[in-house]
Amino acid sequence: MFFIVVFKDEPLFTPSNLALIASLTVQLEQVPYVRQVTSLTNVEYLYGQQDRLVVEPLVQGLEAPNAEAIRQRARSKPMYRDALISADGATTAILGELEKVASMSEEMAAVSTIQSIMRQAEAESGKQLYLGGYLAMDVEIMQASERDVLKFIPLTIGVIFLVLWFTFRHWLPAALSFAAVVIALVWTFGLYAGLENPYSMMTSILPVVLIAIGIADSVHILIHYYEELSYGLDRFQAIKMTLRKMLRPCLFTSLTTAVGFISFLASDIPIVRLTGLYAAVGIGFAFMLSVVALPALLSFFRAPQRAARQQAAGRLVAFLDRLTGWTLDHPRAILVGMSLLVLIGAWGALRLSTDTTMLTMLKDDHPLRVDYAFIEENLTGLSNLELVVEGRADALRQPALLNQLDALSRFAQSRPHVRKTLSLVDYAKEINQALHGGDPAFYRIPETPQAVAQSLLLYEFAGGKELRDYVTADYRSGRLTVLFDTVSSGQAASLRRSIADYAQTQLGLPLQTTGTIALVEQMMDKVALSQTKSIAIALGLIALLMGLLLRSVKLGLISMIPNALPILLMFAVMGFAGIPLDAVTSIVAGLALSIAVDDTIHYLTRFRRELGRLGDYRQALRRTTHTLGQAIVSTSVILLAGFSVLLLGSFQGTMYFGLLIGLTMLFALAGDLVLLPALLLWLKPIRVEQQVALVPFRVGAQDYGQGRR
Repeated sequence: MFFIVVFKDEPLFTPSNLALIASLTVQLEQVPYVRQVTSLTNVEYLYGQQDRLVVEPLVQGLEAPNAEAIRQRARSKPMYRDALISADGATTAILGELEKVASMSEEMAAVSTIQSIMRQAEAESGKQLYLGGYLAMDVEIMQASERDVLKFIPLTIGVIFLVLWFTFRHWLPAALSFAAVVIALVWTFGLYAGLENPYSMMTSILPVVLIAIGIADSVHILIHYYEELSYGLDRFQAIKMTLRKMLRPCLFTSLTTAVGFISFLASDIPIVRLTGLYAAVGIGFAFMLSVVALPALLSFFRAPQRAARQQAAGRLVAFLDRLTGWTLDHPRAILVGMSLLVLIGAWGALRLSTDTTMLTMLKDDHPLRVDYAFIEENLTGLSNLELVVEGRADALRQPALLNQLDALSRFAQSRPHVRKTLSLVDYAKEINQALHGGDPAFYRIPETPQAVAQSLLLYEFAGGKELRDYVTADYRSGRLTVLFDTVSSGQAASLRRSIADYAQTQLGLPLQTTGTIALVEQMMDKVALSQTKSIAIALGLIALLMGLLLRSVKLGLISMIPNALPILLMFAVMGFAGIPLDAVTSIVAGLALSIAVDDTIHYLTRFRRELGRLGDYRQALRRTTHTLGQAIVSTSVILLAGFSVLLLGSFQGTMYFGLLIGLTMLFALAGDLVLLPALLLWLKPIRVEQQVALVPFRVGAQDYGQGRR
């Protein structure tokens, strides 16, 4: 893992600038976990003197340095250009490499110290310093995630509280709705932190998910409680009837939501698995508290009879009645429209890609993106590909293999976005040139094995050490480092494949590839595979649970249609808008499916009951939407409002997550209130006589409020 500190000044080679570079080099070497620091003030300079090779520091003595001589030395060495010094000689870099660290806290400690050193140097020198590298990126993502968690929780609570206040027109039910979910959130994060799990972008999403989804059960219970009160029941009777009718659907909605999250355990990405596990745990806590703590709290407060009657006859209910009437009058048109949406959705979903970068997870104006842009514009690329060549002992002392490696380096440098390559070949050429009086004509690989071995031996006898970064002591294996600009994962994968293919087909040179490019490529492959597995598992398990709940395989399969279509449309939006599938957006489909199906469960549970009571599909569908529509709309708006908070996040992935979940909730709302009734009316999956037998109806205040339902 590496980092890079960069600054620009003209002229660069002044005593004060060289002193600044030397000071930063020494201080950065003292940073915890830093293994090595390389800069213009500690690199080697090679030259020949009679029959021997001299290896000495590029800069000798800072008391009265010959700045012009140092500038000429630095710019004469191809290895330094675009790595330690820019082509125009105005920008320089200090490169640092960390030892293998055991935890994110160690990375954060290192970066914190590096940033403190940079701030002090900026204050003393008046120059602006820029920080880049995978280490800085990794830590910034972690720290931004922690900041987002602290920002999202109060914002989510505030936004959802406002929605609840407008729903119930009173602060008390809005406050009570939070009783269960806040306790569940505290328990979940207490468990998460207690087991010392790491924070990430997905961790910052977790509280929003738990608050927005966990509160749904409370809202359904409260709205049904208001419905029972509107039939004239007192608060204790209303609480009893609410639990009697809502316990089973709430249990199954929590189960299906938990199943959606549990499907994340099939992911190959550890943080995705961790998020899925704790989200499922939090949903379990929220359900348990919603059906225990909320009813208990309701029993202490006077029943809002007037508010309940007003809610039952509100404008939203009247609008839903008109919408249901239109839906039941035009089922064929709705199903034809659904077919067209499926075709459009499939077309857009085929355009979906996993082409992304870690850098683009941050907003365009993020300081780290600004630093990256400056470094790559003025110096070198900050992405690296490591190509490892292996052979027998002393294989890399053979001119034939070195020439193959040289050909591979030239091919790599001809690829788009590649800025620099470094390997044993560069040292072999420089040593050969130095031994021939610095003649540029000898900047090449020696022609015989003996000449190669002799030049490398002279380098070692002269005290040279940098070569050991690129070749093993027995010269059995070596590495070629390719530095390139920050590009998308697709472009990076294409670059790696083209270099590997050239090495194998044109040079017969087997390679092993490592570095950030290989890691990102592996992660993107895992993202695509994880998406497929999690959706397949979620669909299968949720369909099974729906069949068990509804006691009908046919009805269970039908229930999946208005929930699968929003997922397809979400993928279409991603495809058409160019939103990539990454570690964050990859979980949207499984999460959206597990959320969307909740309202479908409530709708179909109520529909079975109404169909059994009324014995007519049209009347049952009208009655179901009339009584349950407000709860479905309210929970959908709550989810939309809660997830909209993510648009204020530090990462583009987080913002996309909030946007896509919000759109999917709107699609799912239309699916439950328009498409599902049309499907049920068109297919009539349950015989009315059978349904009446399964769900007996008893008229009376205890069961249906004086028969007015």
